[in-house]
Amino acid sequence: MSSQEYEKDIKRLVEKVAAIWDSEWSPTPRKKELECIAKELRDVANTLDHLGAAQTDIESLHDKKGDPDPVPGLDGYPIRPPAPFGWTSYKGTYWAIRDLAESALEAADALPSPHTKRAAPYAALCLVHLRCKHGYPRPLISNVSEAVVALRSILDRSGVYFKPGTPYSDEHVRGLLSRALKEFDPNFLPPGYEWIWDQ
Repeated sequence: MSSQEYEKDIKRLVEKVAAIWDSEWSPTPRKKELECIAKELRDVANTLDHLGAAQTDIESLHDKKGDPDPVPGLDGYPIRPPAPFGWTSYKGTYWAIRDLAESALEAADALPSPHTKRAAPYAALCLVHLRCKHGYPRPLISNVSEAVVALRSILDRSGVYFKPGTPYSDEHVRGLLSRALKEFDPNFLPPGYEWIWDQ
């Protein structure tokens, strides 16, 4: 195939990578929200755990609700009614709040890293497939290799950056291409890559 056809495919790749980048969700706002909730829950638990007159009054009244006064039984002897279903004591409540705070932090930690983006790895694997399609040799991994320079150009033209204001470094670009080569199978196109051979 001609270099014109290769450049046409590269242009299509740039457009697709830019579209993926623009549509990607960032976990940073959600992470901040979860961390804020965890802090608020911890503050509440710490307040309840503090030894003070107000806390004592709350604990006394709260626990009394879960320990109803005895009532006369059928035989005339007093019996103690069961605690309301699902009732939790004062101490149990603030420990449950602490557990919620820990769960909020775990939820924040479980979010993907903001640097774990799909656009850059997608660009790298597509480039490897395109080079194979157009008869180019297996890419070399060096800062000045044609494939590394091409991938850096694709990322720049697509507006893809490592983090705000910071483009992908040579080391990161080499890493992207290296991982793409390990994943590359000339006989298999993952979902989302079919366009490479659709013409």
